[in-house]
Amino acid sequence: MKILDLLSADLKLVPLYVFVFVGFLAGKLKVEGRSIVIILIFLITPIAFFNIGINTAVKTHYIILPFLSFFLSVTLCLSYLFISRKIWDDKIRNLAAFSAGSGNSFSFGLPIIITFFNREVVGVYTLTAMGIFAYEYTVGAYIMIRSNYDIKQSLKRVLKLPMMHTFALGLILHKLGIQIPANMKSFFDNAQGCYVALGLITIGISLSNLSSSKIDWKFVWIVLSAKFIISPLIISILVFLDLTYWHFYPKEINYAMLVLAFMPPSINTVISATMNNNSYEHAAVSVMIGVVIAMVIIPFLLFFVLQAHF
Repeated sequence: MKILDLLSADLKLVPLYVFVFVGFLAGKLKVEGRSIVIILIFLITPIAFFNIGINTAVKTHYIILPFLSFFLSVTLCLSYLFISRKIWDDKIRNLAAFSAGSGNSFSFGLPIIITFFNREVVGVYTLTAMGIFAYEYTVGAYIMIRSNYDIKQSLKRVLKLPMMHTFALGLILHKLGIQIPANMKSFFDNAQGCYVALGLITIGISLSNLSSSKIDWKFVWIVLSAKFIISPLIISILVFLDLTYWHFYPKEINYAMLVLAFMPPSINTVISATMNNNSYEHAAVSVMIGVVIAMVIIPFLLFFVLQAHF
């Protein structure tokens, strides 16, 4: 693995920072982030989810992976909700729990996987990451909404979120052999790009309203402990067991799962915090610091597993 290859994934992530900077400038110009979030949640994201669903080819051999990632995300969320209740007595504890289970697996992780792995691994990675997305718009969404509403109202609001409905519709159409017309493919592909761009701009807007005195560093480091200590530890144990004893999956799939283990908090952390009026500045800081940490760790992780044949 050449040094230039080692840096190629990081270089592909530079445009992500450009969008954050654009959002930062927009925030200084008093652009309202909540309006962008409403567009994202109820218009752009459902279209992007439908596109992912209708293009997802599910092989029986890999079907357990999104369920495992969903279960891990839920476990992290509930564990950190328990911990957070002992630290905070306001709704920031819900944000910490949501963030712990989330993962920036598409806008951050996917370019890395595409750079270093073949198409089959990219497909399996995407399928696995859908378990994290499913968490963010079901259990995770409930935890966030619950900070403002009672149980009944929270469940109603989760069910009104259109993302999982459009994703399921896409999967059903895929199984029926129905495809997106060729002249419409660019529209749906652009919706995915729009989701990433607007999500990153939202982070920039949140950061523009932040002063160093307002940062809750306890929150940031607790959230990052889930993403860079607990999650990697659990997934590394599973990968070691599969490579050494179980042999369920090819080694390249296991390496991709290691990359997934080190994902920073999701863009959806900021989107959901903004939508629910829940300390979105802290969410933005944790996402950005998490991205910087991941950009340092993941290339060296890949160098180790691909060069040393872990």
